[in-house]
Amino acid sequence: HVDAKQPDRETKRVSLDDGVLRLPIRSPDQGLLRLWVSVDDPQQGYWHGQRDFSFDLEDSSTTGDLPTIALKQGKVYRGQVVSAVSGAPISGAQVAPSQLGHHASWIDWDRANNTDRNGEFRISAPFADGVAARHPDYLETEIEVGHSGCRADELNLKLSPLRKLFGRIVDDDGKPIEGVSIDPGQEKSNANGEFTLRVTTE
Repeated sequence: HVDAKQPDRETKRVSLDDGVLRLPIRSPDQGLLRLWVSVDDPQQGYWHGQRDFSFDLEDSSTTGDLPTIALKQGKVYRGQVVSAVSGAPISGAQVAPSQLGHHASWIDWDRANNTDRNGEFRISAPFADGVAARHPDYLETEIEVGHSGCRADELNLKLSPLRKLFGRIVDDDGKPIEGVSIDPGQEKSNANGEFTLRVTTE
C-alpha cells in the first residue's frame, strides 16, 4: 500500500498491483503536481520519496509517459516498553521517532504508534536518531538508537512509574497563595494554595 499526499489535500491510501499510481484530478486540466509517497511494508520496510511534475490532461501525446518517483529507504524500529520497576510490559504507551538538534531533541508524535498488550511496538520514519515513549502513568523517556549497543529491531524502553504528591502553599499568616508555579511540571497552586505533582518513585 502507498500513501500519496497532495499539498492542501487529504492523504490517499492506494494499492499498486502494477506499480502505477493513479490519482483522480478534476481541475484544472493543466498544472504542476507535487506528490509525497510513503510505503510501509512489514517485509520490505519503510520507503519514502517525493517529486514535482507537470501534467496536461488535454495533451494526448503525453499519456504514454509515466514519470517515476524514486524511493529512499527509511527507518523501522521495533521493541518493547516495560516498567522500570517491575519489568512488566506497558500497553497503550505512545512510541515515536526522535531527532537530535543543536540544543535538544525533537520528537515526532504525529508518527507515534501505541504499544500492544505485550508492550511491543513498530514505528517507521524517513530518518530518526532514536525513539521516545510516553504514558500518562509513567515518566516520558527517550533512547538514542545505536548508542550503548541499542539495535533498531530490539529496543527496550523502561518507563518509571509516577505517583501523586499533594501539597499546599501559604504565607506567613497561614493564608493560601494561588498561582504559584511548582517545578518540575509547572503546576500552579489553586485558590486554596493546593497543588498536585506527579513524580517518580526514584
